[in-house]
Amino acid sequence: MTQVKGDNGIPIKITETQTKIGT
Repeated sequence: MTQVKGDNGIPIKITETQTKIGT
């Protein structure tokens, strides 16, 4: 999983599947 900044600027962990759908 990769840590990215969410819409609120809070680092969130996303899965590869979520990355593909642009979430």
